[in-house]
Amino acid sequence: MMKKFLAILTACMLLCGAAMAETTSAADTRVSVILIEGTEEEITETLYESEQGYSLWYDAERLVPTELYGHTCFAPDATIEEPAISLLIVDTDINPEDGEAFLVEAVGGYGPEAEISEPAWETLENGITIGTISAVEEGVVYRFYLVMDDVNVLCLTATYPLEAAEGFGVRFDHMVRTIEFSK
Repeated sequence: MMKKFLAILTACMLLCGAAMAETTSAADTRVSVILIEGTEEEITETLYESEQGYSLWYDAERLVPTELYGHTCFAPDATIEEPAISLLIVDTDINPEDGEAFLVEAVGGYGPEAEISEPAWETLENGITIGTISAVEEGVVYRFYLVMDDVNVLCLTATYPLEAAEGFGVRFDHMVRTIEFSK
């Protein structure tokens, strides 16, 4: 009788341990659907939590977190020093009230041949405001984001070839919309 009890107890402990391990890893990944070139695509996202007080979800099958110029960067390959495709994130001390003027300044240094978009602003349900503006020059997109709440401001720069706009451009837009602040 005691052997049966120990066998059942051991089996329960193993099942509980496996369930706990599955719960832990499941909390760090999720499946989302994004629209790529007019087609819905399921992506598995991984949670990235920064020591600077923000978190976001990224497509770990196509991007890896790395460091560029001392800041967090997501790129397809972490071994390239100057990636052609990247999303650079800089935590700033900018006052959120100055965000609109700061965003417009982001494209101020581009020449007359660059195509500059109009700034666009959106406030998400969680209260975070995202501003975007883009410059396209020599076939490369430079998309600037300001992600803000009442206290925090992140400056992000997405860089990718124009032909990657429907792929990496959409993925970066999606990533930015997942940012949350913890401080």
